[in-house]
Amino acid sequence: MTATARVARMASDQMTVFFFICFIYYMMCAAWQTKEAALTANISQNAIPNCFFSYLRKPKRQTMKRYRYLLFDLDGTLTDSAPGILRSAAYALQHFGIRVDDLDTLYPFVGPPLEDSFMEFYHFSEEDALRAVDIYHERYERKGVYENAPFDGVHECLDTLRGMGFRLALATSKPQDMTDVVIDHFGLRRHFDFIGARANDGGLRTKADVIVHTLKGLGVDDRGMAVMIGDRKYDIIGAKEAGIDSIGILLGYGSREELTAAGAGSIVDGYDSLVRLLGQPA
Repeated sequence: MTATARVARMASDQMTVFFFICFIYYMMCAAWQTKEAALTANISQNAIPNCFFSYLRKPKRQTMKRYRYLLFDLDGTLTDSAPGILRSAAYALQHFGIRVDDLDTLYPFVGPPLEDSFMEFYHFSEEDALRAVDIYHERYERKGVYENAPFDGVHECLDTLRGMGFRLALATSKPQDMTDVVIDHFGLRRHFDFIGARANDGGLRTKADVIVHTLKGLGVDDRGMAVMIGDRKYDIIGAKEAGIDSIGILLGYGSREELTAAGAGSIVDGYDSLVRLLGQPA
């Protein structure tokens, strides 16, 4: 073998070693990253080999399902209505000889139908609960409905979503007459194609009833194209019972734990993250 041939072979061997070392280094880095991801996600150590090989494959980009119809809750999702609700609930309880010193204990009243709250949290009979609702409305209709304010950025968010081509609707367990007062007082009506609310006579009693009523009002044929957005478990459970997806939003009175336990499909911190989520390509 000539000197030139020996030099060429040595160079070839060195390049082979170099590429082999680079390959081993890459594999070690990939394995380390896979193990870290597995530990973070509580993946079993036995599952790491499968997780590792999936790392080497090109991952599929996770995207948000593309919806057409967005149903919004009102209290705690678009407006901070707690002050008026809590004070009116305390007013009604006082009529029954129950004094509430800490209004924060009444936060569970924000969201579900009022009679359910009186029966669940204060063990009222159905008759007393309905009477308590009437007393509640004595104060709420006069004063409590105005102890309320839209969350910052709500108009900009709804305008943006409409500009993105979504059809928007309201789906609230608040009675229709009080819903009308709130959305007109704060200029929210213009954002929505349909206003779904509980009937003044007590009809549409559950959140699922309101959602189904709203879907019909929007003319939704494919419920897979609709999603409910709300701050409490009642919104998430109602959506599930009505056969649509849900997004929890952490602006109001429900916690991340509550929304997760209820089965929210996604959870966002506020309006900006909601717009980003819904803006992802399908």
